[in-house]
Amino acid sequence: MRVLYHNGEGRNFGDRVKTNYLHFSIYTKREEVYTATNDRLKRRDKLIAQRIRELLTGSPYVHNMRYQFVDEHDLATKTAGYRRYHLTLSYHTTY
Repeated sequence: MRVLYHNGEGRNFGDRVKTNYLHFSIYTKREEVYTATNDRLKRRDKLIAQRIRELLTGSPYVHNMRYQFVDEHDLATKTAGYRRYHLTLSYHTTY
């Protein structure tokens, strides 16, 4: 399993406020997708995305940033034997 993240730029709100995006890509081996819990219907990648989402959006502020959920979905991958799940959060910055 591997979790990669990167920042993406969004749009400007006025002169000094900008929306940015935090993207997470969660790669899980195909044979380990349904082995996270005893309940074989729960996917490991979705449980990881849920935990990241809880950690960043569960508190009003995390390191002076307020994160908001945007989207999560499956994505295709060229890595053989792996599945990819994508999570996107947003936050605002001022300058």
